[in-house]
Amino acid sequence: MTRRFIRNPFTLIALVALLALFLNACCGSCGDADLEAAQKELEKEIEKEKAKAEKESKMDSEDIEVKKDKKADKKKDEMADKMDKMDKMDKEEKKADKGSSKLEPITVKDIKPKELRTRLESLGWEVIGEPTEQNQTGMRGVTYPIVKGAKGGAASIYEYKQQNVAKIFDDSMRKQKAATERDGGKVITVLFPGDESLGKEVLDQIMGR
Repeated sequence: MTRRFIRNPFTLIALVALLALFLNACCGSCGDADLEAAQKELEKEIEKEKAKAEKESKMDSEDIEVKKDKKADKKKDEMADKMDKMDKMDKEEKKADKGSSKLEPITVKDIKPKELRTRLESLGWEVIGEPTEQNQTGMRGVTYPIVKGAKGGAASIYEYKQQNVAKIFDDSMRKQKAATERDGGKVITVLFPGDESLGKEVLDQIMGR
């Protein structure tokens, strides 16, 4: 406590003087009355300085709490700003996912494999690697693996000689949560595993809807 309550030089001089008077009294240079008076004055000054030190300590504690509150508020503001930025980026990403412009409407009958690829790339999808081609008796098909950011799927176009077989294939793909568009023996599919709504959205964009 002594280190806290001897800040004022005038108080320090007074305490030294009182202490000297007290020591002189102890050595016999002063009477008992002087000794008692010196002791009381010294005790009085010490109590004053103790009270002052306690008050200053309380004020310091309050300052610390205020600083902590300000620091916490600043951290909350920074977190709020960060969340706002993330929300803005998410909205911009969703906006970009919808494509920069709407494509011209096209029918299933008129769309060809190259046209399908061109439309996918126009919508911002990247075709990964070489397309998978299938040529079997009564059927031929092409599948394009596509990605955009963290999303990945596949878009395909199939042509069957028999319409009933094409319908069976179409029904099978729908059960796998793929978005499909069929016209006679021709079927276009878009599949994003675990995200059926995205498949429907991309298929609508491909068809220019």
